[in-house]
Amino acid sequence: QKLGAEGPQILIIHTHGTEAYLPAAGEEYTPSDPFRTTDPGRSVIRVGDALCAVLEEYGLRVLHDRTLYDYPSYAGSYERAAASIEAYLAEYPDIALVLDVHRDAIGDESTVYKTCAAGSGMAQVMLVCGTDEYLEHPLWRENLKLALAMQAAAVSANGALMRPIHLAPERYNQQYTTGSLIIEVGTNGNTLSEALAAAELPRLAKLDLAVDAHEALGDHRLGMSAGVGRADSLEKGVERDELALDLKFLLHRNSARSPRDGRGRAVLLFKFGQAARRSGPLPKTRTADTSTFLT
Repeated sequence: QKLGAEGPQILIIHTHGTEAYLPAAGEEYTPSDPFRTTDPGRSVIRVGDALCAVLEEYGLRVLHDRTLYDYPSYAGSYERAAASIEAYLAEYPDIALVLDVHRDAIGDESTVYKTCAAGSGMAQVMLVCGTDEYLEHPLWRENLKLALAMQAAAVSANGALMRPIHLAPERYNQQYTTGSLIIEVGTNGNTLSEALAAAELPRLAKLDLAVDAHEALGDHRLGMSAGVGRADSLEKGVERDELALDLKFLLHRNSARSPRDGRGRAVLLFKFGQAARRSGPLPKTRTADTSTFLT
């Protein structure tokens, strides 16, 4: 992705900004709905603040939109967010990356699942890449290339940090740039502290800005230190180009035995992390043993 020399280069937005985490001691909040709050200091917006700070440490110019698009009405949140994305891109044409940061939901009314990288205290992260199955989205493979590069760098830094990439039939407002992704940081079984730790992902993956002698000309490139080959042939039914990746590991595979997340998707969890203690009337929280689904 080429990053412009002027104005914001990255937009962080939260289509579902009220999404919140397990209210651990010291992280309690007033819920607007189960696992949701309008308090930005306790919701996924706080995770966006942390991610923004890490990216800015690398000299990147980040615009963080902290608007609640899902409150007071959840319905229409993607349409409202889309209008803002269009407006931002019109005002700031140098924006190359649009990162929609969410908190995932896995489980049901009685049980929720947390996903943690082993021994790290970090929530796992999942990248969601929309496709053109339902609506026109001709450049979705460009977004997938970015997701694969990010995934490879993160897996290289910590093989337990990332859940497999999810290819979604929806486009999730990712049709506006070739650097648009959803980033699901943890689940409603994770604590805010675990999610904030995961927001250190760019630092852990040794983000390489690769700003070279062309800086004065605005030829900024955002890359990852992990070597990843080209993905030009990632077409449906076409053999992938050489990538330093195992797509069977990186990409989401459905299984009838998998737990389901909030959108009804089959979930692949790694057998990492410890079950959180039950807190008051909240559902019990556990880590699923689904390691066999990765074979």
